[in-house]
Amino acid sequence: MFYDLLIKKAREDEIIKFVVGGVIINDKNEVLILTRKTNDFMGGIDELPSGNIEENEGIYDALKREIKEETNLDLEKVCSYINSFDYLSSSGKKARQFNFVVKVKETKNIKLTEHDNYKWESIDEIRNNNKITQEVKYVIETCNYNIMEERFKSVVCTDLLIKKIIDNEVYILLMKRQNTGYNDGEYELPGGHLESNEDLYGSMIREAKEELLIDLKREEIKIIYLMHHYNGERLNFIFEVDGTNLNPIIGEKDKCSELKWVKINDLPNETTNKVKIIINDIINNINYNKL
Repeated sequence: MFYDLLIKKAREDEIIKFVVGGVIINDKNEVLILTRKTNDFMGGIDELPSGNIEENEGIYDALKREIKEETNLDLEKVCSYINSFDYLSSSGKKARQFNFVVKVKETKNIKLTEHDNYKWESIDEIRNNNKITQEVKYVIETCNYNIMEERFKSVVCTDLLIKKIIDNEVYILLMKRQNTGYNDGEYELPGGHLESNEDLYGSMIREAKEELLIDLKREEIKIIYLMHHYNGERLNFIFEVDGTNLNPIIGEKDKCSELKWVKINDLPNETTNKVKIIINDIINNINYNKL
């Protein structure tokens, strides 16, 4: 995955310490800025929510944990990668901070545990804030010009409907979510977000490989349905593939607890509402709906 490539490149550059930083933007297009405690390393500076990636921890999990620990806010999704910068840590180790635009479930109820203060600042206030390092200002400037408007665009997702016939009945494959912070314990279609420089088919093939350890070809899959989430600004493209000769295996055991073949007209009660709507529409030859 892209995150793995970031870490791989950093190791090649002899970086010892890996750090994540999150740009959190409110409804007024202001960025959340935290003030370090005066007795801390580089005490008193203003910075983004950020922290070390722990051993055996991925970038996403580190962002989620650090944002929760430092602000009490819950990560909803990582929107975009911005850039990185290098520096020497308090122990003299070469460190690299990977910076991302992130969306939290809500921006209220901030509680600080590792900082003295917080504030929401506009881009002009950030430019004039002499307590923010030039590296962090550059991160936010890049975000302001190239990425901030992404929050008003639809997120594109690709999901996979794997079908096969068992005893003259149509079955589909569902996966049970865990440790994602969203619909955990419920059944969902395999799939995920479109990444930069991917088309829909490329995204679906990548997600199938990551989540199910199966190799799909473009000519084997086809788009059969579109779900438009108005409130969540998300588009779900549903692909279909014949699962007769496929042997899906859980590829991301931290996010999926079970794979289950179920009758297409008899979904488990724990299936997400979105999937229930999608499957009902497909059964009735409807190829578009909205939430």
